[in-house]
This record gives sequence, C-alpha cells and structure tokens, in this order.
Amino acid sequence: MVLNILRRASQLSGYPVDNPTRSFWLEDPPCPELMNLKMDMPSNLVDIVIIGSGMTAAAVAFSMMREYSRHDKAPRVVVLEARGLSSGATGRHDGSINGAPHELFHQLILMDHEPERAADIVRFASEKPCAIKKLCDSKGWDEAQCCEGDAVEFFLTEADRKFALEKVLNLRQWVPEIQTRMWSAEEAQKEFGVRRRVKGALTYPDGRLYPLGFVTCVWKELLEKYPQDFYIRTHTTVLSINTPRDWSYRYEAVTTDGIIRCNNIVHATNAFASQLVPGLRGKLTGSLGGMVTRKLPGIQYLKSGGGRPSWCSIVLGDKVGRTHSRAAQQPEASEGPGILTLGSGQSFSGGWPRSLFGVWDDSQTGAAATEPVLGAFPRIFGGPQLDDDDDDDDEDEDESQERNLAWSGVVGISGDILPFVGRLNVLQTNRTSEPQSELIRSSGEYIAAGFGCGGTTLSWLSGTALGIQIAGTAMDEVEGIPGRPDGPLMTWFPRELCISSRRLQDVSLEYIVTGLSEDD
Repeated sequence: MVLNILRRASQLSGYPVDNPTRSFWLEDPPCPELMNLKMDMPSNLVDIVIIGSGMTAAAVAFSMMREYSRHDKAPRVVVLEARGLSSGATGRHDGSINGAPHELFHQLILMDHEPERAADIVRFASEKPCAIKKLCDSKGWDEAQCCEGDAVEFFLTEADRKFALEKVLNLRQWVPEIQTRMWSAEEAQKEFGVRRRVKGALTYPDGRLYPLGFVTCVWKELLEKYPQDFYIRTHTTVLSINTPRDWSYRYEAVTTDGIIRCNNIVHATNAFASQLVPGLRGKLTGSLGGMVTRKLPGIQYLKSGGGRPSWCSIVLGDKVGRTHSRAAQQPEASEGPGILTLGSGQSFSGGWPRSLFGVWDDSQTGAAATEPVLGAFPRIFGGPQLDDDDDDDDEDEDESQERNLAWSGVVGISGDILPFVGRLNVLQTNRTSEPQSELIRSSGEYIAAGFGCGGTTLSWLSGTALGIQIAGTAMDEVEGIPGRPDGPLMTWFPRELCISSRRLQDVSLEYIVTGLSEDD
C-alpha cells in the first residue's frame, strides 16, 4: 500500500484542471476585472517570468520589484497563470496566517532538527505575521480583512489533550515568547460555550486574512505602479522550458499562447512545481484538501468577544495521528449570522486520507477530508447536523447552493514538511547550460513551493525572501519596510528552507505517507 501511494505521489503533477470546484472565495472576487486579465505585451522578450499567481507569486513579485526600485532598476516581468488569477490554493483556503506552532516544533524535532534550529523556524513561521498586518495597515488594504487574534483548538478525547500539552510544554521551553494557554474541560465549556464532550482547549496567537483580497491588492498596486514593466496573463499555461542556442536570452517558456524568452524563471506553482522541475519528483507532491460553507438560520457559532472565538481548530485523534480541522465564521451582519467555513483535517505529520494524497485534481470536492469535521462540529457547539443537505421545502434551491458550497484545493507538501526556497541548479531542472557564459551566471531558475499546512506566513515571507535573492539585495541593511522583516536576508530567513542538492538527497515522501489515515 505504501509503495503504491509513493508511486502515485511521485508522478508528474500535470497542469491545473480546467473545471475546478466552485470556491466560495472566488464567487464574488474583489476585483473581477483582474480575474481573467490577459495583457498584451510589447514583445515576447522579458527579464523575468513568474509562473503562478497566488500568495507566493505575489510575494515574489512585490518584494522583487520593490528591491529593484530601491536601486533605480525596473525589470520587465510577466506573471503567467494557467487558470484565473489566484484561483489555486490562494483562492481556496481558510485564511489562517500562522498554523499551529506546537505542531510544527514537534514535527521538526521528530525529523532530527536541533531544538535551537527548530525554534528559529517556528519563530519565523509564527512571530512574523505582523509583517503582513503592517503591510495591510500601511497600504490601507481593507479588502485583505487582515486581523490578529487567537486560534483555539478543541480536544474531543483526554488522550488528545494530554498529547497536545506535551507538545506545548516542549514549545514553551524553547520558544517561550509564544503565548499559549491550556484550558481544562470546565474552563473551555465556560469560556467558549462548548458542550461537555469537549475535554479541553488550547489557545495560541494566530491571525486571519482574506487571501484573495490580499493578493488582489498586491497585483493591483504592481500594475498601477509599473505600467510599462509589469504584465499579467491568465489562462496561459507554461508547457515546457527550453534553453535555446541563441544566448541573447537564456530560456524559452513554451506556453499555450506561444514562446516567451527570458533570463529568469520563478516557479511559484506550489504543488504543481514538479511538472517543470523534474528533480522535485518524489520530494514534493500534492494532496487534495476540502472546504465547505454552511449557513444555518439564527446560529452564530464563532464570533469575536462574548467568550466564543472567531475561528477554531478541531483536533480529531485516530490511530495514526491527529488532524486539525479548521473552522471560521464570517462576522455577524444585520441579515443574520455569518457564513461558517470548515476546512479539511490536515496536520504537519500527515493525517490526510490516503485516497487524497498524490492528487492534483481539484475538480473533486475532497469529501473524504471534510466529513470528519462536519460530524464533529455539532458535537462541540451543538446545533443541527452540518452534513445534512436536506433543505426546507420552501427554500430556493439556488440560495441553498450559494450557502452550502463544497470545494477543494491542492496543497503542496514536501517530504521534510518545509518549503523549498531558492535558486535551482541544473540537476534539479535537467536543463543544461554552459557554465562559462556570463549570461548563465547572471540568470537562473528559482522556486518557492511546498508550504503544506504552515500557514500564510510561510508562503508570504518565503516569496519575499526569494524576491530579495533575485534582486541581488540579500546583504542590504534594510529597516522599516512594511511586509518584510528588518536586516539582511540571512539574519531572518532560516537556512533549512533553502533548496540544495544535499537537502534533496535526504528528502523522501515516505515520512509523510506513513502518517496517512486509512479511508478505505
């Protein structure tokens, strides 16, 4: 069974399907005119091609253009997206900024990272969301809906609560500045209004944002600020990358709309990166996650203030590990309770149903991933069953579908649970070149992919770091720029995230596969 899953997970990812499931976030995008933007370019010659248009691609582009501008440079850049703008994972996930710091620290220790290094990685992933918040505040990007707060984990068994407590105590020893609190069953019931079957709770700092709204703000600013140098072409799939004999440009990106010649290529396609970077096969794969929306009359399960949290994580334990199904609810409005969104159960150690691992097809709903949380949520908060799709006889069918959407998204997962960030070499791309050429030394292929369940912070700051690397400003002493940490790159970006031949030699998807849950 494990070998079969490994074979499936190590195959070509293919390209994003043309008929994905309907995401709630993409139903009413903040800037509809950008979603299918296909700009005309002066020629097919550019300096940099960015493949992908989600959170990571936006971070790379925003960081890179800002760094070049500081040195009075303006490269010509084109963003190529196979489907609509930011219609992949960015337009499909729940908007959690951080992820669970105690889970990340625990898994890093299991993978033989020294505690000091594991602590630095957790700090990078968990203490830097202020970079996103400061950027939104400085720009007035209200569409991003970025806010800070606490995430709450609820435990349905005493064993799960004790296991989480062990992880939290280890985290506190090495990263004491992250404020966590464990709640007893009685405290959780009183504070959060949950039912008696909840055995305890855990709170820790987190943040939320509307990912599609955030990246739309980024793309809009770049288009307005660099009208002669920045282009976006959606519905343009990159089919292959060639290294031509004509060395005036290093690469040819062969797309469904023709050939684009460039000197630098950025792979920001997350789970789909191995399609064009063959050295990542067996090191990086995709897994299908699911989300659903529910709106039930008169029920505001989650809200800020009044005891109840604005979002939560439901820990569901089983014989192979614990998954963290996430739930959030839109703010209560005059017309009644906000829509409830529930995300599929995933964790750093796996926890995905086997049937959804090594799957890149988001035309499926991923129902196997969302069924556990749909059943668990009423057990925690009470109320009607969320997995009951029966509607009142007098309810309009279209309205029911609007509020009861189910969709999926493809999560990119690396074999060592950390993203791959940095410049690719010829062994990873399998694209030959002549080392003595000056053009070779000043150009290249780059990647930022494999963010798993690490939260939005990992993808944004990894993309930011890559943009700095491409611009050649990694050693600059920079302070007070919203959206990025202060100081030279090496002072805040963990070296463990950098891609290298040595790291890839040690990475295998087998660790992830052994943590998968049986669903058949």
